[in-house]
Formats: sequence, C-alpha cells, structure tokens
Amino acid sequence: MNEGKNILGLIGLIIIILTFTVGGYFLMNYMTKETEVKNNNKNNNENNIVDLRIDKTKDYIYYENGEEIIEEEEIHQDEAILNFTTLTSLNDTLRDEEKKLYQDIKYVKDMDLPVKDEDGNDIMYNENEKGIYSVKYRDYNNYKYNDYVSLTVVDYDYDIKNGSCPFALKSYVIDINKGTIISEDELLTKYNISKETIKDKIKERLNNTQVLDESQIGILDIDGTLNDLKYTLYINKTGRLTVSFIVKSKQINYNDIVVLN
Repeated sequence: MNEGKNILGLIGLIIIILTFTVGGYFLMNYMTKETEVKNNNKNNNENNIVDLRIDKTKDYIYYENGEEIIEEEEIHQDEAILNFTTLTSLNDTLRDEEKKLYQDIKYVKDMDLPVKDEDGNDIMYNENEKGIYSVKYRDYNNYKYNDYVSLTVVDYDYDIKNGSCPFALKSYVIDINKGTIISEDELLTKYNISKETIKDKIKERLNNTQVLDESQIGILDIDGTLNDLKYTLYINKTGRLTVSFIVKSKQINYNDIVVLN
C-alpha cells in the first residue's frame, strides 16, 4: 500500500517537473520572439526617419567663414548655415542679408567728431583698435530640443559713442524630421499661448526689472515697448516657448527674453 503511494507520488512529481520544464520552454520562446518583434519595429521606425542634413558630418545648424569685426566688443561676422536639403534658398537669403549689413562700416578717420556736447562736457568715445566708428552687425544663437532646432537672429547698430542697439530680430524654428519652418501661429497653438499672453508676460518682465533695479525707473519705456512691440518666438534647449524682444529705453534699447510656459 505504501509502495503504491510512493509510486503515485513519484509520477506526480515527474509530471510537475515536466510541466514546468515544457511551460518554461514555451514561455522563454514566446518572450524571445516578442523581444525580436519589438526590436524589429524599433529598427524599422529608426530606418524610416530621414536625415535631411546636407552635410551628415555637421550639426543641424552651424557657422562658418567667421571674422572678427571689433574684438573688444565681441562683434563678429558669422555665416549661419541651416543644414537642411529643404532650406538652401533660406541660407542664400541669410548670406545676402549678412553682406548688406556689413557693407556700411564707417571709420573714425573719415568722421568729424565733436569733442564737446551742448553743455560743454567732454564726449567720451569708446574707440577700438580697427578705428571703426559705426557698423551694423548680426548676432546668432541656436538651440536644440528633441525634434526641433531654433535659430534666433538679432540685428544691431553699433557706434563708439552709444554702443550696441538692437533694431530688428527674427527666428526660425525647424522640425528636423520634416525640414520645415514652424510658423508663429503653429507655435502658439502647440503651446496654447495667446498673443495677449505674450504682451502680459513682457509687461510683467519690464515692471519687475524696474522693481529690482531702481536705476531703470523712468528709463524703461514700457508703453513704447508694448505699443511698438518687436518680438520673435523660439523653442529653447529645455523645450519651453520663449519670446525674444526689443526693450525701448531713454538711454539705449536692448534685447531681452521671457520664457512663456
């Protein structure tokens, strides 16, 4: 009787072992196939992404033909390249704009500069080694976040009496998978931001600037800035929508930024 029980127990044990062995085999086989399918899908998705760069060895935005204009003032000329097969005509436009900006350089030796102001005070000039009196120049910055790259452009007037004063700005936000420019309206929709919100944020920024720096009270032209608002939008390196704008001042205008979201 006991011997029969032992045989039945042994058979049961063998069945349990076989069940786990066969089941484990099929489970491992299934998991391996699932992993292979997922890897194949991932590889297929990666293969479907088209690299639209003209030069695959360089970044989506890069600079070349750099030249120092006034080293002391960190004024230099760079040719910005949007490295996309879809944007070659825009590169031509940027190149032409650069050439026109730097054509109008004036030199101290050609100027008859006054030495006294209307009150008889000495006029201070911040002269430079190249003897340049005035020049228009362009300042570029670029940012990358996930599938977007942004190029910001600010144009300045410079002279040795007043320094640098921004007079124009713009930006290009590019979808790197499509090689297309994202419009301002598309950015506002994407981030659920209105143009009124932009004005409100800029006004808040200017008011806070006066609070933090009392020397700017009565100097910043808040109404003038908002009534003739010059701004551009871009996506910064953390993925936040940012506005770059020109601040009007009774001293000298300047460029500032505000993160909108």
